[in-house]
Amino acid sequence: SEVDAVTTVSGAWETLTFDFGIPAPAGSADLVIMPQPHTNGGGNTFYIDDIEQKPGLVATPRLGPPITFESGTNPRHLFDFESAISDVVPNPDVSAANGSAMVGKITRYLGAPWGGSKIEFVNNLDFTNHPQITMKVWTNAAIGTYVTLKAEKPFWGEERSVQTTKTGEWETLTFDFTNAPTDMNVLAFMFDFVAGSSNVGDGSAGSTFYFDEVKYANVPLGSDEGLELAPISVYPNPASDLWTLSNPTLTITDVIVFSIDGKLLEKVEPKGDGTVDIDASLYPAGIYLAKVITTTGEEVLKLYKD
Repeated sequence: SEVDAVTTVSGAWETLTFDFGIPAPAGSADLVIMPQPHTNGGGNTFYIDDIEQKPGLVATPRLGPPITFESGTNPRHLFDFESAISDVVPNPDVSAANGSAMVGKITRYLGAPWGGSKIEFVNNLDFTNHPQITMKVWTNAAIGTYVTLKAEKPFWGEERSVQTTKTGEWETLTFDFTNAPTDMNVLAFMFDFVAGSSNVGDGSAGSTFYFDEVKYANVPLGSDEGLELAPISVYPNPASDLWTLSNPTLTITDVIVFSIDGKLLEKVEPKGDGTVDIDASLYPAGIYLAKVITTTGEEVLKLYKD
């Protein structure tokens, strides 16, 4: 299993984290470090130190489509490969075409042309009863950019590629898997890629893609993968002085507050009793987003300030 990270400084030390949220195969004994994979390196030299393994959270497996990012699906469900980096972020363009607060994001950097991210489901993809998959996509890349979905199983995969028809706004793309095998349980997302492509990313806006609501075309959008988190309560809401977040069955580890346009405002840790207090008096009247991180996943709540 390969996991990528991208440097953020040059000429200085920094700490990179490689998150194997989907565990590497049992029995893995070797650790291979590959700076600038799939490039000639350009004569660059890399120094490394203090490699250590730390405990982390393993994502609760998704049962199958649909994939949304309002609750349940989090970055640990997405397994990146070949120098693509994924995340779950605020929607860059909340509109009638996509009113979701949180969406998936994949940025492509130097690496293999087929760099992307994938998600593994508990159940096989049912292409017999649901032959088409739709996905909402937003990018600043040029109209006509290829987007590829690949259904996979060990040693086999089926790719379907379509081209974007819009730039700078959300659109829904349809991928037809009619007659594809029905024993595949992995779905890979590859942007600016079609079979035979030589394009590589550069980390720019043109190499950045947002996606959401990946679902069977003939099934109405419902709960996220049929696996709901126990609801997290927030009270009062609207509030003028203080929001309190709590859940009797989940352990909240962090809460990150964003403005409605996606600007990170603060990170709040839970109190000893597991509840989280957010000082509403710090903010002007309006709507805010709270990403609540628990030991089983993430949920996004809207906070209303009087």
